[in-house]
Amino acid sequence: MITDLERTTLRRVLELMAELDELDFGAPHASANGARKRSEARRKDLLKSLRRHVAGLTQRGAPAWLTKLKGSVQLDDSELVLLLGLLYRRIAAPSPIATGRELVRLLGDSPSDLLEHAAFLHPGSHLLKSGLVESRIRTPEQALDAPFRLAERSFQRAYRAFHGLRSKRRSAKAEGFATALEHLHALREIVQLHERRAGLLFPQSLWADMHPDPLERPTDLTDAIQEARDQLHRREAATSAKVRLPVLELRRERELSDEEEIIIVELFFRELFSSAGLLEAADLIRLVSANESEALLRRKILAPDSRLVASTLVGLEIEIDEKPLMALTYLRGWVSERLIEGADFLGALSASDRARFRDYLTRLDNSGDFFRNL
Repeated sequence: MITDLERTTLRRVLELMAELDELDFGAPHASANGARKRSEARRKDLLKSLRRHVAGLTQRGAPAWLTKLKGSVQLDDSELVLLLGLLYRRIAAPSPIATGRELVRLLGDSPSDLLEHAAFLHPGSHLLKSGLVESRIRTPEQALDAPFRLAERSFQRAYRAFHGLRSKRRSAKAEGFATALEHLHALREIVQLHERRAGLLFPQSLWADMHPDPLERPTDLTDAIQEARDQLHRREAATSAKVRLPVLELRRERELSDEEEIIIVELFFRELFSSAGLLEAADLIRLVSANESEALLRRKILAPDSRLVASTLVGLEIEIDEKPLMALTYLRGWVSERLIEGADFLGALSASDRARFRDYLTRLDNSGDFFRNL
């Protein structure tokens, strides 16, 4: 739990941010020369006080909520001011988004200050490269006008640390899978998270048409994928040895990576629920990639000599020579049969439902009664 001193310091930082907001809002109405000068002097005092309080946060050792907010990223005081400015936005402002110009004004108002401090928001800067701050900025010249926001996962970590809450991953109770079918459903949910992320990251791909929700963010979905995967592993570990999980058996036997398993499960459900069980290799690579760089690095995951293809787990139909990314992929028949093997549909029912079903069967005189009552 946060200490009284840490709470007081954070409260003062947020109060200073709020005062600066109010001052900016009232500035256009301060038309008189004297009022404008007083406003400018007051703003300078507030900025100095803000820098002093932010520096004090780390001089005595960063509090837990701040450590969770910034993670292991080393930030100087100026970068920390910008990060806390976005935290204030997330907590108290009508919108969590701020332009680069609005942010760097927390470090100084002069044109030279704005020009110099804009470098903190360039692509590849600590704040952006670390994922602490999100933006669609493409070039350094966009820094002052581009929109920025605090990454949601950073806010969630800081919020939980502030209130002394356990992390979601540690607090989630793991219950073993009762059936293979239940295990398949859990994997299907993870696959759907991948599909939604791919739809946002690659708007020209197959996935954009299936999951066009523009309010979601790829980084949040990546976090959700990891949490769902961690929970899956915990539930697998808690599952009775009497319950067969064919996907888990295949993963261990073939030493499949998470990405390879997702491709297999996607093709499996595509085969079951779609009119066509074929997907382009490039679409599957996008499915398991968290960004464009990963898509480039994982382009060989479905190459003819890859583990998935060479071990006859996945088949390729290469229509254009030397263009394996354009090949159509499908799940080999023996894999489909193995994944469905042991999926106990009756076992997926609750104990009371199974009991009622058995009672119903005992009351039937013959199979004709059963079909007439359907």
